[in-house]
Amino acid sequence: MDKLPKTLKKARFVALDLLRNYNIYSPPVNLNQILEWEWLNLYEFQFPNETDDIAGMLDIDKKLILINENDEDFNKPFTVAHELWHWVLHKMFLEKNPEKYSIVFKKKWSEEDKDYLEREADCFARNLLIPKFMLDTYKDSLWITELAKLFSISPLFLEKRISQEYE
Repeated sequence: MDKLPKTLKKARFVALDLLRNYNIYSPPVNLNQILEWEWLNLYEFQFPNETDDIAGMLDIDKKLILINENDEDFNKPFTVAHELWHWVLHKMFLEKNPEKYSIVFKKKWSEEDKDYLEREADCFARNLLIPKFMLDTYKDSLWITELAKLFSISPLFLEKRISQEYE
């Protein structure tokens, strides 16, 4: 039985729909290609020291995702996918309500501390980068480290995704 709340089911559906629309059926998911198809640019930026805990942000007007160049490389795809959700689903909402937009921080928030937009964005990112249909294909035949390389993500992130999906 699917235990996801309705808004998170929507985020998962949109991630899978995006993969289908762009004919992406095997790992790793090419985020740069998706950004190009969505007419978005990606720029690694060194945030000022006082904002060093910022992982990324979206500038809707400039069609630009900024990610922190000092962040760990294995965190960057998640940040990009998270911001892509804000672009795909919340563009019009955020244009009308810019005060609702919050920046993605590297610090670990509990799910209860995040508002629904951020929880949706995290769910979208997980399902875009590691969709269940791809995971089902490889999870029983590869070790975690091999799977992580295949999906181009950290083993820790992959383990968390597996536990969320199958336990």
